[in-house]
Amino acid sequence: MIIFTLLSYLLISKLLRFLKLLFKYIKEQNAFLESLFENNTDDYPTPTNLTFAWGFGTYAGTCLAFQILSGISLAMHYTPDISLAFHSIIHIMLNVKNGWLIRDIHAYGASMFFILVYIYIFRGLYFGAYMRPRQVLWCSSIIIFILMLFTAFTGYVLPWSQLSFWIAKGFSNVFAGLPIIGNSMLDWLWGNFPVNVILKRFFNIHFFLSFVLVGITIIHLILVYKYDSANSLGTKRDEDKIEFYPYFFDKDLFAFSVFFFVFIVLVYFYPNTLSLAANSIPADSTYTQPPIVPQWYFLRAPSNLHTAC
Repeated sequence: MIIFTLLSYLLISKLLRFLKLLFKYIKEQNAFLESLFENNTDDYPTPTNLTFAWGFGTYAGTCLAFQILSGISLAMHYTPDISLAFHSIIHIMLNVKNGWLIRDIHAYGASMFFILVYIYIFRGLYFGAYMRPRQVLWCSSIIIFILMLFTAFTGYVLPWSQLSFWIAKGFSNVFAGLPIIGNSMLDWLWGNFPVNVILKRFFNIHFFLSFVLVGITIIHLILVYKYDSANSLGTKRDEDKIEFYPYFFDKDLFAFSVFFFVFIVLVYFYPNTLSLAANSIPADSTYTQPPIVPQWYFLRAPSNLHTAC
């Protein structure tokens, strides 16, 4: 495994150095691209005291790319119908070539995505990344986090397992407590009896929010380039900065290789560690699976869930 990690790191490093030379050739051919790359890649000024903790945003962005690609692949075989959704997941796992791998990457990738974003936010809180002049940058990261919660919730319902059904019912009933629009919003989500339209609506919302999340992430990245990264000492002097490439690029590449190795080990050897048994049972509205426990990134609101149920 260690040899595999080192070989992966060397191959990725060589590939990215080749891309670097390719970009350098393109820059020589086009003045606009030259200015763009000089300002945003190799000549990007970076504080000298940044540690590995400043790379979690990059790793989270990579996780988002994994989620988008695996989600598109799953959408080609998924059926948003309450009588077929669970069986379509079984079909993906058993009959689609490498379907089990794509599904596990998507399921595990959601948890890894949240872990990285939580670390990214806590690092920003600890080092004061929310203070001037980066308050807009901080607000964009909070918007991304809120969008992640809604996207994860809509995706959590799609397998239409026993756990998905009751979690969807519990969290959806929270909307009923909203003044004026609560009942109308609940009727729009669930539709009339039978509730066959809920999966189609949640599937469309999940797909739409995923690409909205990509757009907000790009805006967040632009704001990072505009306001620069905060550093642990809070220094603002330009002379205490060095070029991003190759110093921090190689550091991020090594850390990402370690993260990718851990992620692959979890997906291949421990695919059900973060999954609950109720996720393997088809939805049954006449039987409440005890206990109804949501995924760990929704556990901060269990009281609302139990109240709604």
